Amino acid sequence: MEEILQYLMKHCSFLYKPNRFRFVDSGSSESFGNAFLILEHEDLRLQFVRDRGQIFLDFQPTKKQTKSNWFSIDIIKQMVTGKIEPSAEMDSEKAKFLKTNLDKIEQLFSTANMESTIKKLKELERARAKRLFP
Repeated sequence: MEEILQYLMKHCSFLYKPNRFRFVDSGSSESFGNAFLILEHEDLRLQFVRDRGQIFLDFQPTKKQTKSNWFSIDIIKQMVTGKIEPSAEMDSEKAKFLKTNLDKIEQLFSTANMESTIKKLKELERARAKRLFP
């Protein structure tokens, strides 16, 4: 958990400024030091995950909270930029992308755009699976 919090402090402190995201859930396990932390703001949930020493970020619409509706940052970035992102692991560049594009990402998950966004993200996930496992 500590590594996620350190990452947030160093790269993503903009998320929890007043009237922005709030912490809504967290957990950790003894196995490999894995942990998760969920932040939420209006139509969007962010899940930071530490898995075997790596930090990942997934996005979920607050109004469609199902296991299949978590989308990794590489897929979100591809949707926003149109370019394939080779890795879902968080780094300083992905944090900059998040800061620069957060308003646009939140708009994608708004009530008005949520259904079409989910459909497009699932298409991008299928295309990624075909690239990785031809």
